[in-house]
Amino acid sequence: MHIDCTAPSGPPRSVIGSARTNSSIVLQWQSPERAQWNGQLLGYVVRYKLSGYPDSTLTFDNITSFQSKVIHELTGLIFFQEYQIAVAAYNSRGIGVFSDNIFVRTSEGQPTAPPRNVIAVAISSTAVSMRWLPPNPQHINGITQGYHVSLRAMFNDSVLSSRRTFMTNLTNMLGEQTAVLTGLYKYTEYELTVMCFTAAGAGPPSQQVHAWTLEDGR
Repeated sequence: MHIDCTAPSGPPRSVIGSARTNSSIVLQWQSPERAQWNGQLLGYVVRYKLSGYPDSTLTFDNITSFQSKVIHELTGLIFFQEYQIAVAAYNSRGIGVFSDNIFVRTSEGQPTAPPRNVIAVAISSTAVSMRWLPPNPQHINGITQGYHVSLRAMFNDSVLSSRRTFMTNLTNMLGEQTAVLTGLYKYTEYELTVMCFTAAGAGPPSQQVHAWTLEDGR
């Protein structure tokens, strides 16, 4: 790809973009000024990469449209990542001048990995203390809002299920998280799992752990 002296001599105008989903960005732009076409436009090239990555990671989309106003969607992108994007027009002589880079971040996604190292310990006849580590940051796909703890227990021959929600510790978002479950049944075994959630929803549950609340009077 090179700029020929008779390729379009000006960049596309009014290039804007916004996240459409957690893996796509919609772009819109207008053609270069008519005097800069240097012939009939045949289409456009969009170049893009993850912001901060080397040019060797650039991807190019070829749009065979010469309309004066174009809408194009970049797909297959990574959740909640910023992309650097520029657009150039081309004619039969080559690719013209690229627009200034714009920077657009894809939307948040749901976590794709569970919390790690979940531990639960009874601290009274009606309370259990828990701690865990967040999912690997590469698999959170957004900003952690908090955690759902799912509880399941057998009590009087009935299966009792419930869920508690705990907001993330904003001063230690990537460190160990803690929670205390209160109001539990006495001397009862609980099965517990933890899920991390972002604005897009919850991820997969952790491995199940077990805890017995203490006998009455302890």
